[in-house]
Amino acid sequence: MKAIELTETGGPEVMHLREIPTPIPQESEVLIRVAVTGVNFIDLYVQEGRYGNELPFTPGQEAAGTVVAVGKSVSHLQEGDRVAWCSVLGTYAEYAVAPAERVVPIPIGVTFEQAAAALLQGGCGRNRSSADTVCEVAWCTGADHGFQRRESGAFISSRSR
Repeated sequence: MKAIELTETGGPEVMHLREIPTPIPQESEVLIRVAVTGVNFIDLYVQEGRYGNELPFTPGQEAAGTVVAVGKSVSHLQEGDRVAWCSVLGTYAEYAVAPAERVVPIPIGVTFEQAAAALLQGGCGRNRSSADTVCEVAWCTGADHGFQRRESGAFISSRSR
């Protein structure tokens, strides 16, 4: 799979698109095909080395996509589910693994873009990962009337815009 991989820390020059193995979900993890991933200030701090992550690693901490495989002990998610998650490194890739307990289903009517933005940036006064948060943020951002982008946010999508 293609992924951004950091083998050193620094500015944008350390981000390299590479072909790396697709991760395999462990017993309580989910493998997700990433549809969109957010870009936030914390991502820049991680890239600069402020958090001391062991190299090499794939950055990115919030995303939405489709479940393609689940670990043996995962019962609340299944292949084909549309999901979102945050605060787990590795979303700057075509596929990412996340602990199933951190992954929430995306409600009908909420886009991948809205869901990815909801969990980390738009908690509407709440800081928790749940489907309720995704629903609340979709409402707060005007999901019924189309997503309203904030100038402070950016998204990377596998679709060209």
